[in-house]
Amino acid sequence: MPTSGGLCPWQVVVGGGVRRAICLPLLLLVGAVAWPGSPAWAEDWATTSLSIPPGSYYIAWDSPANPTGGRRLLLSDDPESIVSDELKGALWWDGAITAGQGLTTKSHRFFLWHVNRTLGPKQLAITLQNRSGSNTIQVSSARKMTCGNILTGWLTRGKEIALAGLTGTLGAWTPSSSTVARNSTATIWSGTVSSQRLEGGLFECTISRSEGEGGIDYVLRTVWCDTGEDPTAYPNVVDSSGMHARGSWANSEVEVSNSGHPFTKPDCPVMGSVSFADWTSGTPPDGAPFTAAQSWTGGKTARDNRGLFGVKETATLWVRNAGAGGTISFNARVWARNTGWQYAGAAINKGVPPIKYGSTSAAATEVIWQADVGPGAASTTVRVMHAGGAGLPVSIGLR
Repeated sequence: MPTSGGLCPWQVVVGGGVRRAICLPLLLLVGAVAWPGSPAWAEDWATTSLSIPPGSYYIAWDSPANPTGGRRLLLSDDPESIVSDELKGALWWDGAITAGQGLTTKSHRFFLWHVNRTLGPKQLAITLQNRSGSNTIQVSSARKMTCGNILTGWLTRGKEIALAGLTGTLGAWTPSSSTVARNSTATIWSGTVSSQRLEGGLFECTISRSEGEGGIDYVLRTVWCDTGEDPTAYPNVVDSSGMHARGSWANSEVEVSNSGHPFTKPDCPVMGSVSFADWTSGTPPDGAPFTAAQSWTGGKTARDNRGLFGVKETATLWVRNAGAGGTISFNARVWARNTGWQYAGAAINKGVPPIKYGSTSAAATEVIWQADVGPGAASTTVRVMHAGGAGLPVSIGLR
């Protein structure tokens, strides 16, 4: 049912382009919601062109991307490659939980991704400082999957970590110190990072009051120092390299839906592009979550989490058969839409085995959903998590 001017009823012209009596691919941003002025890329399954044709169209989500869940996210990826042997200190921190909030428990997720480019071994650690003088805190429900101090195979390990995080199959983790006394700091995890190797991974835990009274009050830090040193001796955060992401946010999941703007056939029998992506450069658009401005900083410099690393992303995808009768086949695929780097991550959908992505082809695709839809609308929910080192943005294509 094209509207006047040949547009599909749910499409809008972007950037003042000329209206065309064709239906170009749509662009949705999960975690960086589509907004007026957003470009849409004319693509096919086999191409990764980033050219922006005049008069491109976009389709908006029903509302801006909605950060959800009560688990906080700490992202430590800056500096990603550490080249100076003299660099020691906290790489990032999270001190948002204070006694004044009256909380007695809080859950966390940490995503760490750091490379040792010095000539000798170093130590990467997570420390927990208890600022309360009236209670003791403990670490429980601890689960993790680390990179494993690896020299090669970073994307392979990255997608394994993403799949474990997405499916809730991280391994049990026994903290180095499970209890932290009043007004003290302890190391809860540490690992050796050999020269030219990668360490980090995905960690989850709950921090709660174990003894005493009053609200919990603490600071979490990721720390870089020499092997054999006490990581708790380094409370100060190092300067940002300005190259990668770091920050601490109140949520670690994001949800979107396009129920009010379904991808419709046969009106517009072209591919639609649903991007689980970042904005590629510049100032974050209105409605984008996990920005530096939304991060707790403690007076230090946070950096936008454009790739949504450490974030579980959920998209409810709606399609519509506008025909008078019979069924129309729809399918959804996940692929990397970028400039050549391969994508690494994971995706799950009810009734479909979990998929780990990590092809050497930037245009590789996998079917995550297929359905023959009768007259009317149908939907499916897809969940995605990106791996460290992933080539972004990554998209879900609807056909």
